[in-house]
Amino acid sequence: MPTATGLEKIPILSFSRNASSRAEPSSVDLRLQPGASEARRSEGSREECHGSARRIPRPAGESAGLRDDASETGKAQSEARRPLLLGHRGTRAVKSIRENTLVAFDRALGDGCDGFEFDVRLTRDGEAVVCHDPRSGRVEIARATAKQLPGLPRLEEILTCYGVRAFLDVELKVSGLEKITVDLLHKHPPQRGFVVSSFLPEVLESVHRLNEKIPLGLICDTRAQLRRWTEISCQYVIPHYRLLTAALLGRVHDAGKKVLVWTVNLPRDMQRFANRGVDGIISDKTNLLCRSVFG
Repeated sequence: MPTATGLEKIPILSFSRNASSRAEPSSVDLRLQPGASEARRSEGSREECHGSARRIPRPAGESAGLRDDASETGKAQSEARRPLLLGHRGTRAVKSIRENTLVAFDRALGDGCDGFEFDVRLTRDGEAVVCHDPRSGRVEIARATAKQLPGLPRLEEILTCYGVRAFLDVELKVSGLEKITVDLLHKHPPQRGFVVSSFLPEVLESVHRLNEKIPLGLICDTRAQLRRWTEISCQYVIPHYRLLTAALLGRVHDAGKKVLVWTVNLPRDMQRFANRGVDGIISDKTNLLCRSVFG
C-alpha cells in the first residue's frame, strides 16, 4: 500500500518480545532548524532543550573500573529483558513540576526513564499542542489559536528536542490530528522508538490509512475497549494496570504485539509487571519506577 508521506524512512523498532525496545541513536540531526519556533519551557519561558539526561547512579562502592566481563554481560542481559520505563505526562509525582512540559520530560529522563508519554490536542488554527485537558487554564484549546496558548509545548518541539534520546508515546486526544502528526513524524523521525497511541480506534485507523508503517497503540481503561484490540491495526496494547492479566499478556504476545501498562505507581506492582514480562511500564512516579525495576 503506497504511503502518503514517505514515512517508510522512519526507523521502526522490532517487536521481539524479549528484546529491549531502545535503539542506538543515528546521526540524524533533529535540532530545530533556523526560523523554527524556540523551545518553550514550562510556565511559558523559553530556553534551549536540555542535553543528555542523568541516569540512575551506581550503587555505593561500585566502580566502572572494577567490573569484570561477567558482570558486564549480566547487566546487558538484564537490560535486554527489562521493560521500557516511561513517565506519564513526563512526571506527575513532583508537585513543583507541571505535567506535560519540557521540565517534566527532562525530569523523567533524568530519573532514568527510557522515555515518556504525553498528550496532544489541536488548536483552532491547526497547531498540535501538548496538553491533557481540553482547557489550558480558562482557555478552551479547540477554540483557541496557537498564539493564545504560549505556555503549551508544540508537538514539533517534543520531536525535535527528544527524538534522538527518548522513546516517545504520542497520545492523540482528539480527531483531526492524524495528518499533522504523520507529517511531523516524517519531518522529525524519532530515533529511539515511538508509538502513536489513542483511546479512539477511529483515530488509530485514520493514522494507519495515512501510513501503515507507523506503530500504533490502543489505550484501554474498560473491558469493552480492551475487547477491540484484535480488531485494530495496532502493534501495542496499552491497558490500565487493573485490566492486565497473565492470560491477556500471553494472548497479546502470541499475536506478535507488545503491552505497555499504565498507570503503575506502587513498587510491588512495578516489580510484578516487570517480572511478568510486559514490554513497558508507564508511571507518574518516575524516580520510584526506575529504582524499583533497576533494583
